[in-house]
Amino acid sequence: MSTKYKQPSEVPTEILVKRLSELSDCFNDRDKFDREYTRRIPAELDRDADLVMSNSSERLIKQAEQIKNILNGDMTPEQYHKLASSPFAIEQQIKGVMRVMACKELDLSESDIDTLILMKQQLRKQLGDSDG
Repeated sequence: MSTKYKQPSEVPTEILVKRLSELSDCFNDRDKFDREYTRRIPAELDRDADLVMSNSSERLIKQAEQIKNILNGDMTPEQYHKLASSPFAIEQQIKGVMRVMACKELDLSESDIDTLILMKQQLRKQLGDSDG
């Protein structure tokens, strides 16, 4: 752990998750608990239990709010564009196109298949993946 992070938002979520897991393991060992549940000076945003838990809970609340906004459609065009153009969203679109192409029950025409192939290629291009 370190003092390299100056703001809670700088600590990667993966680091917080790892630290939360470490902290939860301390409940079975009193010495470990006493050692890990301390506050350091200067504060270590990626180690100090109170700061890690506080930052994690704030992120959970923020993510829950974002999910609620997505589900309710309460997004600005900018937020929607950012979400829709994320690598995860594009990968999901590619998987969807591939599922449609693989569905034998649809009885797709050659033109339909060509269109789906073009869509898949365009999506891969957005990801920077030219393997096709």
